[in-house]
Amino acid sequence: MRSYGRDSAYVSSRTDLLQNRPTCFTLATWMWAEWTWVEKKQRGPEEIMAVRLNRKAYDHARRLIEDRKVVLDERDDWSEHQPSAQQENRFVEEHGLGEYQRWYLGIDDKIGEDRKTRYKFPYRDFENVHRRGVLSAESRAGQYKNFDIEQATAHLHGMLDVVRAG
Repeated sequence: MRSYGRDSAYVSSRTDLLQNRPTCFTLATWMWAEWTWVEKKQRGPEEIMAVRLNRKAYDHARRLIEDRKVVLDERDDWSEHQPSAQQENRFVEEHGLGEYQRWYLGIDDKIGEDRKTRYKFPYRDFENVHRRGVLSAESRAGQYKNFDIEQATAHLHGMLDVVRAG
């Protein structure tokens, strides 16, 4: 086995104890991988996929794209276009959580219905669908293995590409 530095010898000897675990090249990487593996093992498979597709939000996003209510923003624009916490609170006060949830593609069923944190994967500014918001949600859904949300965002991404091309 190759040596990749002072930490790798420690990591390699530790990974031998983990049975069929890949060798990590730095202690930090190993610690993160081990923590993630232990956390998932402790939570169990039913809790890993606690976030599900918000069908109302998906249908709402499709209608907005069909009506061309989109912002075809570039790479770093999404962080500037996302509503602030104040704007979100004002929106909830004016429209309620029922309307608020239509702007988030994921619902975390472990969190109560009266909480804003229940809603995940934003794609909007409360008026339009943002291309970078959809791409960000697609990437995060894939990263967290929320396959239904990943598929839905991939479809929205394709619809936005058609709008962009035409």
